[in-house]
Amino acid sequence: MVFEEYGKENSDIMFMLHGLHNVYAFREQYTLKSKYHIMVPNLLGFGERTDEIFETGSQISEIVDYLSSLEKNVILVGFSLGAALAFKLVSEYENFFKRVVLVSPCLLWDENLSKKYTEGALKGLKFLKNKIFVKLLCFLNGIPKKYRLKMAEQIPKVQENTVINAINCGIDFDSVKGFSEVSIPVTVFCGEKEPDVTKNSCRKLCEINKNCELKLVKSAAHNIPTKFCEQFNKFLLEL
Repeated sequence: MVFEEYGKENSDIMFMLHGLHNVYAFREQYTLKSKYHIMVPNLLGFGERTDEIFETGSQISEIVDYLSSLEKNVILVGFSLGAALAFKLVSEYENFFKRVVLVSPCLLWDENLSKKYTEGALKGLKFLKNKIFVKLLCFLNGIPKKYRLKMAEQIPKVQENTVINAINCGIDFDSVKGFSEVSIPVTVFCGEKEPDVTKNSCRKLCEINKNCELKLVKSAAHNIPTKFCEQFNKFLLEL
């Protein structure tokens, strides 16, 4: 696996799964290296792994194999696509974790929604093949230069099948069983400006598991780890 990794001297591991395209989605959490050993793997097909194709089963197996090699439980944090993966991981492999944080998971897919998001992502992918456009987009979103340069090299190389497979990852409430039985604490963060399907997913998580709590972030959209990092980091430091 390829990692963004910080705070190796710390014993507590925070294992963080990024969202679609942006392997640096947790860049504002790197400051937590004062307390945690931060590990952010590049998911299949993204970052430095664009020569590969994302596939849910392969990605889950790779993560499970790696976690099996550790001699301790970790704090699992997932954002967007990473949150969907984290939901499946904690539902099926709870013994690897001591705490889970899901940020903006979307787990209520249907055929129409899948088609809509896939079509939109593939249209967007055409623009993301242009390095100059990626740099400009990153600049407008306030991404620091050192990450803009990396993303401008990496994102244009993301393959179409990776995007299709990531959006249609097959992780939802119907396909994944066991979450209702998870006994470790799970916290779900959701922006109040997120789409209804995401907000409803977050609410349902907390409805089906008594150990799950919802934190609805005022004024936030799909940007909690970056734009609302002060609030988010404060929570993570108190775990």
